[in-house]
Amino acid sequence: MPGAKVVVAGFDGGEEAARARIHDVASVSVVEPDKSIGRMIRGHPELFKKWIFSPDFLSLIRSDVRSFYRSNPRGNDAVIYPISGNMASATAGISAAAENYELTVEGISEALGALNPGGLVAIAGWNQAPPTGRLKILNLLMEIPGLFRGDGVTDHVCLVTSWSTHVFLVKNNQFTREELSRLSEFCDSRGFSLNDGGELSALDFSHGMNESDLWAGRLDLRPPRDNRPYPWHTFKTSSFRYLIGGAREEVFPRIEWGFFFLIMTLILSGAFAVVLIVISRPRNGNPSTSFPFFVYFSCLGVGYMVFEVLLIKKSGIVLAPPAVAAAYVLAPFLLFSGLGSHMAGRITWHPTIIRAVFLLIIPCGVGASAMLVHLVSIPEPARLFLIPMLMAPAAFLMGMPFPLALKSFSHRRETLVPWAWAISGYMSVVGSSLAGVLAVTAGFVALILLGAACYLFAALLFGKVAKGG
Repeated sequence: MPGAKVVVAGFDGGEEAARARIHDVASVSVVEPDKSIGRMIRGHPELFKKWIFSPDFLSLIRSDVRSFYRSNPRGNDAVIYPISGNMASATAGISAAAENYELTVEGISEALGALNPGGLVAIAGWNQAPPTGRLKILNLLMEIPGLFRGDGVTDHVCLVTSWSTHVFLVKNNQFTREELSRLSEFCDSRGFSLNDGGELSALDFSHGMNESDLWAGRLDLRPPRDNRPYPWHTFKTSSFRYLIGGAREEVFPRIEWGFFFLIMTLILSGAFAVVLIVISRPRNGNPSTSFPFFVYFSCLGVGYMVFEVLLIKKSGIVLAPPAVAAAYVLAPFLLFSGLGSHMAGRITWHPTIIRAVFLLIIPCGVGASAMLVHLVSIPEPARLFLIPMLMAPAAFLMGMPFPLALKSFSHRRETLVPWAWAISGYMSVVGSSLAGVLAVTAGFVALILLGAACYLFAALLFGKVAKGG
């Protein structure tokens, strides 16, 4: 596209900017949220081709891609999503459990909306066997209104493949015959293959994958959405049973190791938590109160971590890289939870107020999660101020149930206090692993439901724990 204005989603070592320069585009905007990239380029110009980073050609914009679309709704001729990671990590599924809000139905829809008429989005990826990455992106594109007809045919999408990579080309209007002809000539001259979209459906890419692999439920090919932003996750938890059966040789090469280790962390943390909680249980406790006591503090540990993990993952849509998102959630969460615990431990609360605390935690946590997506449109300094404010009410209230329960029985049964700490601490570890697995497999709505259920159960059990302790 000579003379075009191109947006590259992520720095990616400058390779896409170099290709754009070679093909005579007018300018390139690299949208990269990590500010260290800019410092690296300025501090070590000898590592990069200076002509690529000349001010008249390339602008490095420090922003996340979704915010860039909102602030630049038009004026771009192409948006390029470079290949994520190297081929080895992609094949091993290292990033399968990592959130990516760019390659979701909502993210690609916004990218198409940020283009000039006739503009296109290019989504690159590594070829895999079986072609799960292509199937996942294809199913994503099929969910965007206007790109595909009901019979699975499209005039808006083409697929270019080489021996190791593939690129989906998605236009916000139809490819013309002239464009398809030029694209075909380009592919022929370089040894690429072109599927012009005449019958571009998921079935067309199932070759090389036997029927049991694709249709027996071993693969998760649901299109990624903002509620479940995992475009590289395709392995179903139900397929783990094949690892101990005769089909393990077929399944093991397809395991996404990032997700596999998440599952193993959940299993091991759960097993250790049960053993350690049983060992630490007071021997002179009342058996009739032990189970409600265990459930109450387990709910607090799991519920707290579920809402915390939910907000960390949801904040990735407005803050990147992930370490920054985690910091801007964890810091206010710990601070305001501590303030809530401090207040709960020093004031005598009426039972009605205590019940209100439990009930208010749920809407505050859900509200903070729902509001995060609306911060995409505002400038980053305002985001950095508003995110802690969104976390404050939920975190403040979530800090109260634990000290309220301790205060109710600690003066009568001091031996139960260490056990309460043990249950809550162990189950917090389980809750963080469980939240990660549920987010990948069931989406963020499942986290909301689990967190709400935990605090509702805790509210119901508070009176019994306080009296029975």
